[in-house]
Amino acid sequence: GETGGDNRLRGTAGYSSSNARGDGNSLAKLCGTCVLFVMLCVAVPVFYRHQPDIQQQQQLNEGGRNAKLRSDAMFTPITEEETSSTSTKTATATTDDDSNKVHIVFSTDCSSFQHWQSYLLFYSAYRIHQPGKITRIASGCTDQQEEKELAWHTEHISSVMSEDFRIHFTPHFSAVKDESGKVNGDYKFFNKPMGLKHWFENSPDMGVDGSQGMVLPEHEDTIIALLDPDQVLLKHISGDMSDLKMTLVSNIAKDGRKFKVEHGTPFGQHYGLGTGWKKFNADEITGDPNSHAKEVGQHEASKHYPVGPPYIATARDMYQIALKWVEFVPKVHKEYPFLLAEMYAYCMAAAHLNLPHQLVDHLMISNVNCGGEAWPFVDSLRQNTGQENVCETMMTGSVDYLNSPQSTIPLPTVIHFCQRYIVGDTFFGKRKTPHDFFTCEHPLLKEPAFDLDHLTFKIPTGKALADENKEVLKAHQPVREAFTICGITRIMNEAGEFFKSHGCKGDANMEKSYDMHASFLKNNK
Repeated sequence: GETGGDNRLRGTAGYSSSNARGDGNSLAKLCGTCVLFVMLCVAVPVFYRHQPDIQQQQQLNEGGRNAKLRSDAMFTPITEEETSSTSTKTATATTDDDSNKVHIVFSTDCSSFQHWQSYLLFYSAYRIHQPGKITRIASGCTDQQEEKELAWHTEHISSVMSEDFRIHFTPHFSAVKDESGKVNGDYKFFNKPMGLKHWFENSPDMGVDGSQGMVLPEHEDTIIALLDPDQVLLKHISGDMSDLKMTLVSNIAKDGRKFKVEHGTPFGQHYGLGTGWKKFNADEITGDPNSHAKEVGQHEASKHYPVGPPYIATARDMYQIALKWVEFVPKVHKEYPFLLAEMYAYCMAAAHLNLPHQLVDHLMISNVNCGGEAWPFVDSLRQNTGQENVCETMMTGSVDYLNSPQSTIPLPTVIHFCQRYIVGDTFFGKRKTPHDFFTCEHPLLKEPAFDLDHLTFKIPTGKALADENKEVLKAHQPVREAFTICGITRIMNEAGEFFKSHGCKGDANMEKSYDMHASFLKNNK
């Protein structure tokens, strides 16, 4: 058996703390942790290489570069004129009447690193009143870890935020095995597809008809949104993207554009994967010489399949994708044993099933230097709000004003905080966040200056604030870096205050004094 867990199938626990368990043989104990997509940000497509430089892969992993490989010229908002000329169907999407049909899921391991990220994601949904259910899929926990996580989740999340905020435990999945079944490595990103499939088949919130291999009819219209744990919500996730002011779409994806999630029409954030998945051996990976993935041309591949989290689809479609994703990902990893294997496998699964995705750009921001994300919303925030300081807006604007469905201020749906963000000597990085941040004793984050976005330089981490250490920022960087830092800082501190007010008896440390940039200097002494 694998280390770090038992071999039982594990179920979903919400406020009721109920668990569903079954036979562990249906899943091959290959398992994962939350994914950090590590790619190089350049203005050209990703091209598949059979033997990437291992040292470069390790450097990318350490640097935490996210995948955004497009130029800023690729995206424009869709116009009113285009709406009238674009055909669309009535969708099984979220409206005022069925918004509770949205179910957000995200995959993690049981580490303290992803413990605090999970709490933050749940809180970000709570603060903006995200409709529907949210489930953390936690993989590879030991019995002791599972018991501890369940108790903590019940006390600090489901009982004080929402009974619809769940945790679902799965076995360990991350072992890489050879043809004889011998474990010869570990790929933690197997967690996402295999955890998703496990959740579909074992959660009381879903359920599968085993004889048909399909989601039960009463759940098939549910909108499933698959996120990463290092994402926080600024706007509601839904299956309806018909509000033109709040939508960004790349030029390549505008022709025949759909506006609502429905069966056969999943959506996804546009990532810089290009058509790299087409370089893989489709016959070997799909096991089908007639796979639709082989019929997809370059234009269609670029238009419909380079997607990443948030992935949004009906439960009926997402389960079918999960089945093929689980089947394909070990084979893709065998051919390409590096980061992004699971993302390429998703592309291949969707193409094999002939489930073209509607690419959209507004669901996420992550890398300040790349296009194809929701940065136009950030760049125009001063104009849209009439306020001079982006940080002041993000730190003081009310939830109703900024984040509610009634808000007229366009914002990214999520911040994907997988990069390092810095303006002046103000810094945020997830790997510099203390794992015990959500405790009674730990201080909150030091608040940035309201005019942070007007600085034109940065002080590299580990260096003191001095003229000789200043590095000039590019013109677009201060606003984007400051928006991300201030947006994350506010949510982190609000979440910390919420935790302390509900979970701490007696005195709690409410000081806003933890300075991530200064922590580098302290560690260097």
